[in-house]
Amino acid sequence: MRINNFKGIAILLFICINLITCFAQNNYPIIKSNNKHIHYIVNNKVDDWNISPEIKPDRLFIYCSNKNNVKFKTDIDSISFIVENKDTFRFFIDLKGYEKALTEIVGIKDVQNTINNNDKVYYLSMFWSEVKYNFVNMDKINFNLDSTYQIYISKVLNTKNDYEYYQELKRFSALFKDGHTQVVDNGQFNVFRDYIGATFIGFGKDIFLVNYRKGIGLDTSYLGAKLLQIKNIPIEEYLNKYIFPFISASTEQSKRMQGISKIHSGFKSEMFEAKVKKTNGEIKTISLPFNGESTRTDNQEYYGVMPEY
Repeated sequence: MRINNFKGIAILLFICINLITCFAQNNYPIIKSNNKHIHYIVNNKVDDWNISPEIKPDRLFIYCSNKNNVKFKTDIDSISFIVENKDTFRFFIDLKGYEKALTEIVGIKDVQNTINNNDKVYYLSMFWSEVKYNFVNMDKINFNLDSTYQIYISKVLNTKNDYEYYQELKRFSALFKDGHTQVVDNGQFNVFRDYIGATFIGFGKDIFLVNYRKGIGLDTSYLGAKLLQIKNIPIEEYLNKYIFPFISASTEQSKRMQGISKIHSGFKSEMFEAKVKKTNGEIKTISLPFNGESTRTDNQEYYGVMPEY
């Protein structure tokens, strides 16, 4: 008799929880749209958004060092939020009256640690297994694959967040020196990272500043300046320590080209600190924010020549 009572209580609790969940979802705000393609606006910067009812919830992460004004705008409706770090807002987008897309806005500032230890080892092991049995140039590698794999188990287990984990996978992949054997993160850290409003290009072993946006604090005298240091570290030492070890490339030329490209990007919470030598011989320190994409406009003006790729 007592067992039946417990069963009845459990069923009642299950029903109540589901009713509460349904009630909560039914109380989310709703905006309407006649088009699947709409826009969202973060602090006056407009981006595209495709309504996706099949994704539940369809989530947008907003980097929040401060408060952000976020607005979703359809052809006939809109909704606005003030979003801060760790905020979560949910609402429905009613598409043509027959589909509803549960949409979620999440304020985020720090890279998360969502990959558990079992998965960290599992995905590393998958990569190790793939290259062990399918890598065509195994006879050309200059290290012991199995012992290196064992070393990387402890490396990935010691990572503090998802970004560090992917970096260790990329470091492992780069050991094979093959442009077709690499680890990609599919841009999942783009919400935390951005680029500077300037372009450096390599000529031989030297790196020069060839263009930059007007209004970032550099006058025309910086055009052609030679890059000497990043974060008080000589540029070649910086590349060899912080950039090249994570690049999968078949040639030194390819690795260097990719490496110079990567110095432009960094975490939004940091600054690009560098020392350059101007064409008149003057040595200057420059400090640029990683905010190139978040401040980009269609009518951006530059000093210098835009490179063609």
